[in-house]
Amino acid sequence: GYGYGYGYGYGSYGQGYYDEPTKAPTLGQLIVWTAAGRSKTVATSSFLGMMAVHNSGKLIAYSDNATATYPDPDAGADGGTSGVGTTDIYVSASNGTQAVIVANKVPWSVECQPSLSFVGDQLVVASCASAKLPQPAATIRAYRAPWTLGTVLNTQPAYTGIGHDQVRILYQTANFNLVAQNVMSGAPVPVAPNVATAILTNDGKSVVYLLGNGWVVRSSVTLAGSWQLISMGPYADLKGLSSDDKWLIAPKKFDSNPNSPLYGLYDIHLLPNAPNSTSVPLLTSTTGAFLNDWFTTDNAYVIFGANNKPAAYGYYGDFASVPLATPNAAPLTVSNTVWSAYATKGSKTVYNDGYEIVFPSLPTADIQVVDVANPGKRTKLASHADANFYLSPDKTKALYSWAYCADDRAGLYLVDLP
Repeated sequence: GYGYGYGYGYGSYGQGYYDEPTKAPTLGQLIVWTAAGRSKTVATSSFLGMMAVHNSGKLIAYSDNATATYPDPDAGADGGTSGVGTTDIYVSASNGTQAVIVANKVPWSVECQPSLSFVGDQLVVASCASAKLPQPAATIRAYRAPWTLGTVLNTQPAYTGIGHDQVRILYQTANFNLVAQNVMSGAPVPVAPNVATAILTNDGKSVVYLLGNGWVVRSSVTLAGSWQLISMGPYADLKGLSSDDKWLIAPKKFDSNPNSPLYGLYDIHLLPNAPNSTSVPLLTSTTGAFLNDWFTTDNAYVIFGANNKPAAYGYYGDFASVPLATPNAAPLTVSNTVWSAYATKGSKTVYNDGYEIVFPSLPTADIQVVDVANPGKRTKLASHADANFYLSPDKTKALYSWAYCADDRAGLYLVDLP
């Protein structure tokens, strides 16, 4: 099965994104598609983005029976416009069968939206006892099959946004104190106070994080109080880490004008993940963006969005790459009208080209495959596909929808990647 979710966020913890959301959720149907069973409606009132997929691809966790009351009857600083409600949390097979309720009537609000993450074979749920409790107020519980009894992990109230690998989680308590914890056996390990953003290293031994003063620091996830200074910067965020743990993406500034069509975009600096390092500026204007992966699978190239321009829906810009063997080299532009790109195998990527708006608000683009080591040769998979497309977990297939013309070609497609 294939599934996806999204969230709003300003900091990332490993595979998860930490966030204090500012929008009320969208409630609707959750549908899964499998080769054997085709389309199946799993949930009828699901909280958009509140879902998780097990690393094996065999299990999913999701929201159902979600309710929403607008406006918020307990109007506070938000003027009562954000809404409150509850949702049930389920685990099922990836085809939607064998569903088991994990927790029922879990409160949500703008102040405290629940989060779901599979960590190894456990489902980690962070939620508040009351929707109106201000952050940090979450309890983090880990559930194992048969999914009916959760073990409380945190000893202090936490924010609901957590990051994780397949062994441990990262979360924040009051005063942005960062905590690492092995979900199977470990006690909470205090990492550092005043942490803005953190990423677990892929070897499972360390966490790289950004302090409030803009320093990038690395600490052990098992030994409290240990740390190494990576760079003083100052940096504004940490956006990504290569799979070999050698390189970081660390912006220094953002487009901070809320009236700007590129609000929230940033410059891009490549930072070695080693003590006392100096970053390499890849893009100095605040027009940079994450395309879905920061590095090719073989860690030979850094890939990124640059020189983005506003569109009627979102933005589009250059798909650029730089070889990590020569990080000071000028970026190579693969295309100038790109919305999204993924790393597949080796130094190959699949991306959408020719971004445009039709009908009048549906973004479309051609889906192409290119090896950034040999950018002159490209393979087109689809023309005028809907701009948002996704990869299978093993990165061998692309899933996209097509609605450019109102005829029998419209539908959902799954194609093999070359």
